[in-house]
Amino acid sequence: MFKVTREELGEDIDLLEYLSDSTYDGEETEEYISKRCNTIEEPLTLSDSFSKSFVIFGLPCIGSDKYERFLKALRTIINQTLKMMRVEYDENFLLDVPQDEDGGTKGVAILTFSNSFQAETVCQALSKAPFDKQTKFNTVMFDDVKRIIEQDESAPGHFETLYPPPTLFSRDDVRNWLMGPRCREQFVIRYQSATEIYSFDSIQRIPELIYDGERAKGGKRVWTDFSVQWSPMGSYLVTFHRQGVALWGGDDWDKKIRFEHKDVKFIDFSPNEEYLLTWDGSSPDSRFDKAVKVWHVLSGRLLRCFSTPTMTLNNNGTDSGLHFLWSPTGNYLAHCSDKGELFVYESSTMTLVEDPATGNKNPLKYPLQFFDWSPEEDNLSIWCPERGDTPGRLTLLSIKNRKELAIKNVFNVREASVHWQPKGQYMCLKALVSRKAGKKAKKEYTQLEIFRVKEKNVPVDTVHIEGVTVKCLSWESSNRFAIVVVDDVTRSQTLRFYQVNATQTDFVCSYYLTSPVDTIKWSPLGSYFVLGGSGGNLTFCQLTNENKFDILQKDEHFMCNWIQWDPTGRYVTTAFQSKLAEGAYKYSTETGFIVWSFQGRQLYNSPLETFYQFIWRPHPPSLLSQEKFDEIPRKLKDYSKKFDAEDEAVRSEKRNIVLQKRKVNEDEFNAILQKIQEWKVQQPLYKEWLAAKEVLLNSLQWEEQEEVIEIELETIQEVISTEV
Repeated sequence: MFKVTREELGEDIDLLEYLSDSTYDGEETEEYISKRCNTIEEPLTLSDSFSKSFVIFGLPCIGSDKYERFLKALRTIINQTLKMMRVEYDENFLLDVPQDEDGGTKGVAILTFSNSFQAETVCQALSKAPFDKQTKFNTVMFDDVKRIIEQDESAPGHFETLYPPPTLFSRDDVRNWLMGPRCREQFVIRYQSATEIYSFDSIQRIPELIYDGERAKGGKRVWTDFSVQWSPMGSYLVTFHRQGVALWGGDDWDKKIRFEHKDVKFIDFSPNEEYLLTWDGSSPDSRFDKAVKVWHVLSGRLLRCFSTPTMTLNNNGTDSGLHFLWSPTGNYLAHCSDKGELFVYESSTMTLVEDPATGNKNPLKYPLQFFDWSPEEDNLSIWCPERGDTPGRLTLLSIKNRKELAIKNVFNVREASVHWQPKGQYMCLKALVSRKAGKKAKKEYTQLEIFRVKEKNVPVDTVHIEGVTVKCLSWESSNRFAIVVVDDVTRSQTLRFYQVNATQTDFVCSYYLTSPVDTIKWSPLGSYFVLGGSGGNLTFCQLTNENKFDILQKDEHFMCNWIQWDPTGRYVTTAFQSKLAEGAYKYSTETGFIVWSFQGRQLYNSPLETFYQFIWRPHPPSLLSQEKFDEIPRKLKDYSKKFDAEDEAVRSEKRNIVLQKRKVNEDEFNAILQKIQEWKVQQPLYKEWLAAKEVLLNSLQWEEQEEVIEIELETIQEVISTEV
């Protein structure tokens, strides 16, 4: 607090009234002064950032007479370059070319956009782009100019260090692993601080180490700071770091490219591996406009940034952190908002899809709860929950022409989920429906709506399931699906199978479960599946083509929380995985994984302390036609003879190696015995030892017994004929 006199204020009456407090005539106590100070507004802090602008250096110096022509030509070249690169930006950006005292240019230009994202995107896109035959754009964000000036300009490549051009890499060797003569599968594991890639086949049974990040270990680093993840077709292994993610692949597991995104928590490739989405885990409330980044994989170019959407997209209504979904072709990326808007972007340009009817690029208007893509086509299934008198509605929408292929209304739906068949031929809406069972009571039942997506007009079959609660539903790769139901009275569980036939969906068979089941995991090839229960109970089953249900094997993997089939359906892995979060070590000594055959025979067991991850390496889509696939069962006998001969050759080679190693050890042991024998003969009491030994043997009553031991080394089953 300070005081001024009336004479010091002079004639400034406004200032006098502002400083005076006409509502208070008492003594200016400490309490009064504190109260007045608290009402004073904080001073404004002006931002010194120019994040919406960047500078182009190295432009030609033009005289004042050609200034206007140069300005027009520069804008034209920039627009043409950005359109060729399919960069989304505002063409009405501000272009300023500073002039010297004579009106000529200084070789620089300043571009200002409506937001920082556009500025950064255009700055990166124009970096090293040609202005003419002799000149290239050198672009720098305005906020970085001071830092560059303070650097040693004589150092070569200081522009390239700060703003490197897009890095291209070769994809020639990313699928060489598929050409192995033994067709062995690969998997990656994470335990403790190790990350290791192995190959596996049922003959060797012991995984063979391929790579463990030895180059990173040589630099006293770990290969990944957090988790790892395969790309959808197995071309790359992704490692997570505090600065971003890196892609590894090829014969020597070289680092192909890296993407800078601090504290990235989640990634999602497009199915064709052309694009990559990264998310740093920011909450929607933070409104951080760079929480989600979309990249072009081959060039490393940043296509677009998003803030975290307010809605997740998984169709069971729970929060899984998934906010964006790629279409199966990789041509589109979609997310939704809590305002009833569905945003669908073209992957190449990251612009909204154009409405073919109006030509406008607007989001789709649906009061949706969740949506999902078809596994094969760019079609969306959109679920809109019941609101007031409007029933719940499932819409099947073609995104190319925005045509609604099918619509199904369901009344009194309490909860719903959508389940696609892996090949996209069928789609099932599982709805829990509530209906009146008297004046006040209500009864719930499950209603399944089966959409025949590939048929004309998309007919829909309806299946009512009453008296039980549907716990889980899983499609086979063909026209069958399985459900686990819990009786509302006895709480017993039953496994049921349904098949989509020519005219309707029919019940096939059922099996009473003696132990609780939480999940159904079908083989990628169908027919075989695994039932997983709480505590680690495992049941290996088969549903034959004639709809006959068989239990092949029952076993247990204590505390199992992960089940995954390999891409070929030959092996299935169960694992007890610890969480990567700090402090998740309560049962870390029980962790590990087991590899089983598709029939439930244990092939390999690996208990590993503090075990985090096991992931089979995915395969790219098969190049075989459906006719070739159908031909394989008919020629299975011929194929079996060929592969059995190859397997026997491998077994023989392995057996010979073991025998040779055993022979070497035996010879070494016999040589030691021979030396001991020679030493004994040279001893003075040797003859006395022999005499005492003979007396001892003669004093013993020996009885000869013969015992036959039978061991089943291997069992081979071969189908002789399938004719009746």
